[in-house]
Amino acid sequence: MRLLALLLTAGAGLTQAARVVYDWNITYVTANPDNLYERQVVGVNGKWPLPAIHVNLGDTLVINAHNALDIPTSLHSHGMFQNNTPWMDGPVGVTQCAIPPNYNLTYEFNITQHGSYWIHSHYMGQYMDGLRGPLILHNPNETYTYDEEVIVTVSDWYHKQSSDNLNTFLNVANPTGAEPVPQSGIINDSANTTFSFTPGKTYRLRFINISGFSTFYLSIDNHTLDIIEVDGVSQNTHTHLITIVSNHQNFASSQDVGMQSTFDDFILVPLINATIPEPDQSVNLTFNFDVTTDGFNRGMFNELPYLQPKVPSLNTMLGMGNDSNNVDVYGPQSMAYIMKHLDFIEVAISNFDSGNHPFHLHGHTFYMAGRGNGTWTGDRSSTEWSSNPMSRDTILIPAEQYVIIRFRADNPGPWFFHCHIDWHLESGLAATFIVAPDVAQQRMTLPQAFKDVCIAGGNPSEGNAAGKEGLDLSGAPSGITLLYDGFTAKGKGAMAACIICALIGIASIIFYALSDPEKKAREIANAKLQNGSISS
Repeated sequence: MRLLALLLTAGAGLTQAARVVYDWNITYVTANPDNLYERQVVGVNGKWPLPAIHVNLGDTLVINAHNALDIPTSLHSHGMFQNNTPWMDGPVGVTQCAIPPNYNLTYEFNITQHGSYWIHSHYMGQYMDGLRGPLILHNPNETYTYDEEVIVTVSDWYHKQSSDNLNTFLNVANPTGAEPVPQSGIINDSANTTFSFTPGKTYRLRFINISGFSTFYLSIDNHTLDIIEVDGVSQNTHTHLITIVSNHQNFASSQDVGMQSTFDDFILVPLINATIPEPDQSVNLTFNFDVTTDGFNRGMFNELPYLQPKVPSLNTMLGMGNDSNNVDVYGPQSMAYIMKHLDFIEVAISNFDSGNHPFHLHGHTFYMAGRGNGTWTGDRSSTEWSSNPMSRDTILIPAEQYVIIRFRADNPGPWFFHCHIDWHLESGLAATFIVAPDVAQQRMTLPQAFKDVCIAGGNPSEGNAAGKEGLDLSGAPSGITLLYDGFTAKGKGAMAACIICALIGIASIIFYALSDPEKKAREIANAKLQNGSISS
């Protein structure tokens, strides 16, 4: 991997910013991280695991990506706001078309945040094949004092390719929606990872869950952990056990007590007190899993699964003029919600499922404002509200409970909101928050490279979700819905035919039951005798 840092001096006495450039040739590599099974993984420049990316607050990060795979790919820098560069966010169908095989695309954006993050493919389930790694954003004026820092990634590991597992998961033979179960859990992409610590030193442990399915519970025997940062937001909480669910957290370790059995994200307290206003707009989302008209068990918001539009929602937003303010242009199953610039948004999410689910919002952090049991009904008196809520970009919603998040719609662009269990995302458990399309058009012009990548992959680069003008959405992905709970016209016809056949059958039984075959036979025989047709 080649790293080029061109220093740009901002002025005398000011911190120097760097342009940090990585050349990534995305390739297949053979690896055996759990010492149980050698398989093909997705690496960079012929190597795997991916080395961590390190940049400083104020730098510009550039990744020149070449796709040497035989399938498409994309890159998402998880947790980055991408202010004024939403095309660099990465989710296919939302902010870009996939990078086709043997094609190049450059990601370039300013580093305006600090903390422990990660970068991963946002194309189908591909990051579970290995295309993911740490993204560390250093703060030159660090708030906390520590002697050394250690990156600790945790992840699940599958022996089959993600495409094979996805075909098994989204299959008519899997009506219950049972997820593929990983074969292993690994730390820093290895089953043999060890760490060495010097007694008396304070270590910053950058914990990052880069798994596609699994939750991890972490503790260090006989040590207390001070949580100093969560999702890039500074805070300070003492605990013995932590839970990370497809997100990222930071800890500094100090000495000597035992373990607790649970960890509750809602106990987190921000370093700077937060006060939040009442919302300008409210969105109510429920989610569950059920068999849909294609025969698959899918995840869905408000009883409708997300289907990726033909044109990325960002291309539609920036290219449709006034029509971009009409939610319909983003597609009948893009699950789009339009939000006005600078409005304070409240989103209530009710979990109808029997499992816990982590949800991630692109482009923003949100306040963990409230929660409750059952379904959100709008009854604020029965909700547990946080008096000093923590900001996150990922939140765990427990089974059969609801949470309420709030955020300022201050970042124009289309931002994905989805379950970060990758199987559930691919099954349709996602929505698109369309923030300030009018402001986005005033501030931004989509780079030509993000139109060209669509055309190179054989996809339309402009228009509505169907690649057409105005509200002509014929051909936009749609029609995968819950099975109809009742009789369709065909069902009614079939029922009528069954009833008619049943009546004919019953009438035939009655007719033959009332008739006397032996009597008929005697009458026929007597008639023949009388006619002399039979001799005695």
